[in-house]
Amino acid sequence: MFVFRLIIGVTLLNQCRGLTCLFCDQVTSINDCLTQKAVCTDNDEECYLDSVILDNLSRVFSAGCRSKQVCDLIMSAVGRKRKHESERTKKNTITCAKCCSTNTTNGIPCNGFLCHQNPVIVGSCLSCDSVSSPKLCQISQRCASNEMCVQREFVRGGTVRYQLGCERKLMCDHLLKDYSYTHGGQGRRANGDTDICAACCNTNQCNAEDCRHLIRKQTCNFPSVCGP
Repeated sequence: MFVFRLIIGVTLLNQCRGLTCLFCDQVTSINDCLTQKAVCTDNDEECYLDSVILDNLSRVFSAGCRSKQVCDLIMSAVGRKRKHESERTKKNTITCAKCCSTNTTNGIPCNGFLCHQNPVIVGSCLSCDSVSSPKLCQISQRCASNEMCVQREFVRGGTVRYQLGCERKLMCDHLLKDYSYTHGGQGRRANGDTDICAACCNTNQCNAEDCRHLIRKQTCNFPSVCGP
């Protein structure tokens, strides 16, 4: 019994020593990697982050654990023709491939900051159906990993009102696309309200800011929807 417990204890200790890394496969934003983690094999693996340009010119990220030997080979090969890439990536271009083995920063593993990335954890978004000012909203909600904070400014009965909450990233991209086409033109909703502005953002309670300021700095999540 003692030997069995000792073996279990050593196994758990080795697992605890493993490096924790972000894990994702071909996502369009580093923030989409924040929802999953991978624990690397102790002393054999490091965290990695690859930035790849696909055939459609969109950029995607992949992250996880990778052996130190492979890290060294891939990092030295970036910028040259790679003979060891898989068939899935032969037609794509790796613009950055880096590895790390340092501690987490603000709860984010080190590979979240490789390749000049700066991931943002959305803590909460303001959430109100109809207020006269975003700053008057006292309710907040936590968004899902595929959502962002949203603010909609509209006219109801001759009065400007605001709707705040969470919105899917895909829908946010459509809002950004519509803005680029109409440059802030108004639209009428099914309930008779007239939209003035709609924008998304991805920092803590950022939807309290002015909608026009938010839309001007809003980034695109899916280039196939709102890219150039």
